[in-house]
Amino acid sequence: MPDTAPQPLATRTFDVAAPAEVVAVIHARCARCTWGETGREAAVLRLLVDGRYSQHLALARGDADAEYRVMLGGYEIGHHQLSIEVDPAWSARGIGETTISKVDVDVVIENKNDNYRAASMAPVLHARANTVGRFTDLPILMWYEVVPTSRGRQFRYSVIFTNEDGGTATDRLMATWGRTTDIEFVYG
Repeated sequence: MPDTAPQPLATRTFDVAAPAEVVAVIHARCARCTWGETGREAAVLRLLVDGRYSQHLALARGDADAEYRVMLGGYEIGHHQLSIEVDPAWSARGIGETTISKVDVDVVIENKNDNYRAASMAPVLHARANTVGRFTDLPILMWYEVVPTSRGRQFRYSVIFTNEDGGTATDRLMATWGRTTDIEFVYG
């Protein structure tokens, strides 16, 4: 029986010397991807760490090499391997060649600074079943702010999504908010 498992586009090993949050910076391109054209929206990559599923990443920035930063989560001391492969079940049919030019790994060691705390409390985004289509409401930008409060500090995470699923009509979004994207706040 032939092996039908997808071949990795890239693998990257990394070492963790102390408990840490790990961020991967994937430089990738999709030859024919264009978010606005049905059947060519995005190549969807499956990320595995140490052979276990981590997450999916949609390459939606077209044919130019682009940087995609993804949180891999908390890891203990040891040697680890990130594998990245195209997921044909989730990718659009007309994507053409998908390539990864480089994968960098940033290991943020556990300490009391804001970078580590923000990474350790970053929300995990999952689409709920039957809420959006395969190529709708893609998270395109996420950031955090540290806000002083009377009890210390609050970490506030914001996510901007594309907004293809409808809901509020585009003209009403522009009139009310001055934008057509969906922005959500998440508190850590």
